[in-house]
Amino acid sequence: MKSKHDIIWLKETESTNRYAKKHICQLDNLSVVAAMYQSAGKGQGDHIWHSEPGANMLISIILKDLSIKPSEQVR
Repeated sequence: MKSKHDIIWLKETESTNRYAKKHICQLDNLSVVAAMYQSAGKGQGDHIWHSEPGANMLISIILKDLSIKPSEQVR
């Protein structure tokens, strides 16, 4: 099976993590969501991620266990 790996480049988003969760069914395994700025970034757990526009690498990587339906992976 051939897999397509997308790289989604966004100028600004609320959160790359939230964008990935919202679009997980349309994104392939190992796809990347990247943004120059995020207004409500999320770190691990309950931590918030703050960054100046264009100053840091703001990405989320889609990792799917292909034995689990995408809709069941989103929490």
